[in-house]
Amino acid sequence: MELDQSIIGTTLHSLTVIGPAFRVRINGQATWLAVVQCDCGTVKVIRKSAIGAGDTVSCGCHRRKRIATVNRTRSGEAAPNYLHGKSGSRLNRIWNSMLARCRCKSASGWDRYGGRGIAVCIEWQEFTPFHQWAMANGYSDSLEIDRINNDGNYEPSNCRWVPRENNVRNTSSNVMLTAFGETKCLSEWATDPRANAPESAIRWRIARGWDAERAISSVSRKNYSKELCNAIC
Repeated sequence: MELDQSIIGTTLHSLTVIGPAFRVRINGQATWLAVVQCDCGTVKVIRKSAIGAGDTVSCGCHRRKRIATVNRTRSGEAAPNYLHGKSGSRLNRIWNSMLARCRCKSASGWDRYGGRGIAVCIEWQEFTPFHQWAMANGYSDSLEIDRINNDGNYEPSNCRWVPRENNVRNTSSNVMLTAFGETKCLSEWATDPRANAPESAIRWRIARGWDAERAISSVSRKNYSKELCNAIC
């Protein structure tokens, strides 16, 4: 087999030749082929002439990204991601859902995200940077993405990975209360040692204008009855 070592290392756009070109016969005609690796990691064989002509720029991932961008522009929804080997993973689904609820009016949760101005940063418009950030910042399949500032965007400086119960607490529907010199969400105050009422009772009291400390520390009828029963029994 004839080989051409001189082409090794040649780079064209996103493709790099990683092996010698070799000559084969296709349909009775001699053809030179080359093994190339795309920036995305995909290895494929292409015609050597395509490298010289400059008409092949990637393994095909560039075209797929362009199609995905067009689809997102036309529909307003997050198009499927094409990062090699990661499509369909849990992290990929998190990424697609994040984009959808910030872009698409028909997506679940739109009113709490895109509908009130929450956006995804430019860097995370592609899955690869998001994936890299997630892996470097403690992602695991047991955690969920959480925005530190609930009124801020999805971006590296405002996101973290937390257990589901923490994520539920940090929502716009939760009430922040300042009492005893501290500010915490209502669900956290309900588990505080100084709380003498369940979360539902504290929420009811706050909605009716009670002072935060009084709402938290006042003994509810349910708790009072339980304590009285324990004392008598």
